[in-house]
Amino acid sequence: MSDPHKSVLIAYEAMGFCNPLSRETLDRTLAWAGLKPGMRTLDLGCGNAEMSIHMAEKYGLNIDAIERSEAVSDIARGRLAGRGAPGSVALHTIDSAAFLKDADPYDVIVSVGASGIVPGPPEPQAIMETLKPHLKRGGMLLWSDPYWKADPDPNFVAMLGPYAAYKTHAGNIEAGEAAGLELWYAGASPAHEWDDCAFSMYAAAQAWLAERPDDPEAADVRVRVQMQRMAYMTFGRDTLGFGLYLFRKP
Repeated sequence: MSDPHKSVLIAYEAMGFCNPLSRETLDRTLAWAGLKPGMRTLDLGCGNAEMSIHMAEKYGLNIDAIERSEAVSDIARGRLAGRGAPGSVALHTIDSAAFLKDADPYDVIVSVGASGIVPGPPEPQAIMETLKPHLKRGGMLLWSDPYWKADPDPNFVAMLGPYAAYKTHAGNIEAGEAAGLELWYAGASPAHEWDDCAFSMYAAAQAWLAERPDDPEAADVRVRVQMQRMAYMTFGRDTLGFGLYLFRKP
């Protein structure tokens, strides 16, 4: 099981949510879900667990938080200590597909920026078809991922590789409906939340580099974060959105 690049681990240590998404935008979306304390909830690709903690503390949800990376799980474990009430958060370091094999259906499934649920590129219809059987009837799926706001530059597509298979905002909605789910709400993070996410990652790396200029991984981290900043400012900022889609299982 491979772990993320060092620059990602540095960012996850410092950031709130591990996506271009604020608490306010998340809560605005979840307001449509009819959440009740005690609901069994699955958070796939929970990252540093900040989102799971927020949902447990604000809504009283009982959450299974799934993170396949051992190194990222260590970050999540540190944040979880003494947190989560009045709900609860159980952290599982396992691949999402492996966990789902033996999981009972959930009231709520949260998949925010998660990948690897199905093989190949992040195809939303295939992901949601895979998740649908793991929802109770009437259960809610919060699915969130980037979408194309405009046709991307070919150089950006080449940099993203298989992740360039993103859909449009309307295409993501159509994918959920084609998977047999009912659209309950669709929105998007405002542009400044992309900026906050991108520069939180950059600032975390810069602070780490300033403290450890002679670290064996410093040169690699420096190159990686400079490339990420360039890609975001040159290509991504004007062409990528971050959509939030709330679907109900009929």
